[in-house]
Amino acid sequence: MSKSLLVGSVYAPTERNETWRDLQFRFLQKTLGDDFDHAVWLNRVPESLFPDSQLAGRHDGDQLDFTQEHANGLRGLVRYFLAHPDYDNYLILDSDAFPFKLNWLEKLLAWLKADERLPERHWAAAVRTENLDTFPHPCVVFVRGHFLRSLPDPLGYFDPGPHEYRNLAGYSFKDVGFLDRPPFVFQPLLRTNFWNPHPVLSAVYGGLFYHHGAGSRPLELRSVSLRQYDHHIPRYSHFDTEHSLWLEISKNPVLYLNQLAQRG
Repeated sequence: MSKSLLVGSVYAPTERNETWRDLQFRFLQKTLGDDFDHAVWLNRVPESLFPDSQLAGRHDGDQLDFTQEHANGLRGLVRYFLAHPDYDNYLILDSDAFPFKLNWLEKLLAWLKADERLPERHWAAAVRTENLDTFPHPCVVFVRGHFLRSLPDPLGYFDPGPHEYRNLAGYSFKDVGFLDRPPFVFQPLLRTNFWNPHPVLSAVYGGLFYHHGAGSRPLELRSVSLRQYDHHIPRYSHFDTEHSLWLEISKNPVLYLNQLAQRG
């Protein structure tokens, strides 16, 4: 029997992987029951860590550039989605991201419907304007299955790059991400925190998804590197803040999410 959702994540080496895996499964099961499957692309990460996941692919060779390695994994996930057409919807999540709100899938599907000003949208993604970015970011990407399968060139449409972008500060850079191409049916998921313990980390997108940020790599944020917060946040404090936020989400996830999203 087909399920509503196939979730895919790329995992890179970090001692936090077991915790991120547990959080993903905990909240997916809490919000969807058993109406989903989970697939992983593993970059030098042991498959034994994911006994309940399907293996979409892996890379065990020499370490590549982190951005290129991530892009290869994302491309592999899209191929895996296309090879498994018996799902109504697909969801790409960073290893440190997960949906947390009950009925999030129903809420998102209702949000994507046409209204008096916008046409029906067939996919949604986080847009990290707090990091000066305006492109669909692959930390959270939701795609309707029929839309993905209807595209003449789905791997071209959902090409994760790395692409050349220019951010809100006018800075040019390369990163993984997607492009809003015709047909223009993409719904941005903006940061919706009621409480912001950090301007970029611990983000809630669209009121539905949590993304920690830099959860499996050294902390490096473009907006911080471009000195956008130096006038009121000491540069050295970002590392200590990230560590304290990691302890909060790993030890007290429900309480912490309630604080971020102001949920009763």
